[in-house]
Amino acid sequence: MTSNPYQSPSTTSTLDHDVAKTIQVDRFPVNTAAFACSFLTPEGFSEALHREISACCHHQGMDLNGTSEPYIQITGAIHAVDEGDQLQRYLIPLLGGGSLVHVEGAIHIRNEQPHLFKHVLQTRVGILGGHGKTIIRSAMQRLGTAIAAEASCRCSPETVQQDSKSVSLYFWCVALAALFFSAIVAGLGYYWAHSLDPAQCAFEPKEIPVWVGVVAISAFTMAELFGTAFAPGQVLRSKEMVWLVTRFGTRSLAGVRGSLIFLAVLAGAVLAVCFVIAT
Repeated sequence: MTSNPYQSPSTTSTLDHDVAKTIQVDRFPVNTAAFACSFLTPEGFSEALHREISACCHHQGMDLNGTSEPYIQITGAIHAVDEGDQLQRYLIPLLGGGSLVHVEGAIHIRNEQPHLFKHVLQTRVGILGGHGKTIIRSAMQRLGTAIAAEASCRCSPETVQQDSKSVSLYFWCVALAALFFSAIVAGLGYYWAHSLDPAQCAFEPKEIPVWVGVVAISAFTMAELFGTAFAPGQVLRSKEMVWLVTRFGTRSLAGVRGSLIFLAVLAGAVLAVCFVIAT
């Protein structure tokens, strides 16, 4: 096994594409001694996680119902599940009542060494402490997305390497465009603030550069978020973006785009407020 997923040996290129996409997801046994979940039994949790991983694998374009021997097999074990205490998370966030989901396993690919994975998801904060059921469900979604993405990368490393270059190029372009946009907005803001009558401007001349800096950061953030929200589906489904997609707790690209647009609008609102308070 190698630490670089793009350099692992692979025979995928010599196989039929459909065969290389066949996958089998085993049910993960649960360590009942470290299981504390009020709304699911150990068997129910294992079954729910199995469905989540299978659904995410299907979303990644893999075939779970292939008639041939599966090219990829996912095995694992659930070492610990604890939904924590919502009241403690509300009263002492980051210090007590944290939830925990600990899963370890392996992705077995024909003629290759197994690729081991380990995910320890902890949540110590949430809205009003975060409901235990919501937190555990979100953790299962994040696990399913991450494991399925890794399996997809392993079955076609050449494609992943090409996609990685495309993703990097796209975000370099977005960053440059956001930088250009923020520079224009900051420049216009600087000129506008200095053109105001001193009696109308809420800032002293020496405070204007700080205000311009906040304007530039808000404009850059807004442009970056909009650029990510309208990225091609290939970019949002890439391995590099798994961390972002899992944070939103959804497999739907529409859901991810909607969340990013919402954050971009908030950044735009901050930008607007900057100009309002300056007068």
